[in-house]
Amino acid sequence: MSQLPLIWLIDDSPLEADVAVRTLESAFMVRVFNDGSLALEELANGAPTPELWILDWQMPGLSGIDICQYLRSNPSTQTVPVLMLTSNEQTEDVVEALRSGADDYVRKPHKPAELRARVGALLRSHQVLLRAEKAERAVRSLLTQLPDAVLAIDATGHVAFANEEAVRVFAGQSEESLVGRDLRTVLPTLELSLVAVTEGDERPDPRDVSVGDQVYAPIVGQVHLDGTKLATITLRNVTSKHAEAARRLDFYSIIAHDLRSPLNAMNMRTHLLLDGARGPLSEEVRLDLQKVLDRIKGLVVIIDDFLDLAHLEAKSVLIESENSDLRKIIDASVEILAPLAEEKNIQVRVSQSSENQQVAIDRRRIGQAVTNLLSNAIKFSPKNGEVVILLDSVPQGTEVTFQDSGPGIAAADLPQLFKRYARVAGTNVAGTGLGLMIVREVVEAHGGSVHVTSEVGHGSRFSFVLPRAVSRTPSDPVA
Repeated sequence: MSQLPLIWLIDDSPLEADVAVRTLESAFMVRVFNDGSLALEELANGAPTPELWILDWQMPGLSGIDICQYLRSNPSTQTVPVLMLTSNEQTEDVVEALRSGADDYVRKPHKPAELRARVGALLRSHQVLLRAEKAERAVRSLLTQLPDAVLAIDATGHVAFANEEAVRVFAGQSEESLVGRDLRTVLPTLELSLVAVTEGDERPDPRDVSVGDQVYAPIVGQVHLDGTKLATITLRNVTSKHAEAARRLDFYSIIAHDLRSPLNAMNMRTHLLLDGARGPLSEEVRLDLQKVLDRIKGLVVIIDDFLDLAHLEAKSVLIESENSDLRKIIDASVEILAPLAEEKNIQVRVSQSSENQQVAIDRRRIGQAVTNLLSNAIKFSPKNGEVVILLDSVPQGTEVTFQDSGPGIAAADLPQLFKRYARVAGTNVAGTGLGLMIVREVVEAHGGSVHVTSEVGHGSRFSFVLPRAVSRTPSDPVA
């Protein structure tokens, strides 16, 4: 019997109390009081708190309403379920009982089956509440002790919780001083739509932010605290990783410079020889020097590709977005690569579905991606072929497609194309195999995606999709 849920029944009618006990005693341990004052005195003296109270509305001395109001004012009994027994038929009386804090009521004389069902339902609901509160306490304790700084943000963009590490990161501010502040004043450089996060939309984590002399990588999530769904911003310190990446980039830059210098000198001397600086050249020597010059250019491309990839993979290099017209970027790449297309008599045609394709991008990086894809399309197309660039609006944003007239790619090779050093089997086009990977890194850094479709003998279609430029309004809770 000691394992049964404990119920305290307060009823000044011995007969009705006895009926209630016989109704409940098979599943519950029921303790009966005929006076509310005695029950409260027993509780004050340290008696085990019951898991449910059953109170008679009308009693001499303390009424059920009085007892219920006391229980709700006491922190130790605030959440314990209360079932009110009442013979009142008026709706306003029932409303008064519920307003006083009662969770449910049963009219007297009660039916045994109804009483058992109401008591069981209240206890089950209370157990669910206790488990939820326990889980929430565990979550709060876990968040508090995490080594990373954690902020919980409500849908209005204000801080609802800050753990100990967050307090340390934002030096001089206690948890109380952080709570209630607008996230935009705490982390003004953070780019985040809190509405999207709290509604469960999948969005990439924001870019790294600086707090003082430290750099943090924000990780976005969700948590339930105090019964409310909140966005969480976990700030992981990546200062040392940024410093390491910067040192590595410096090392790569030094190597690239040291390699470019002799290559530039060789390139210049080769041009001088081809221009006749050392006298007339036979056709065989001229052809050999031209091959040397092509190999030098190829080495420079390799160096540039490796250095570009190192920059893109380094978290210290941020994408500097601004609203731009994609058509202008495409036209610039077409102009740059016009000599390559003219050499093979390839026509490059640009088609777009609308006049203005505004996207929020780093123009230099996207220009690099466009140039890489257009260069590949020209290289793989046969002489007298055609390359078509399509600029179109799609549900995800703006799509740019490069359609070549080359030999096409086997289906088995397509999944490998955007990986490091990927090369299509059977091709003799020079390159590092890094160009498409650089395209993918650039596009994904902008929150976009890359795609390829191809069929042997019918050319290939490489495309990327970029999110549209978004105009922010004051009502949009974006920090």
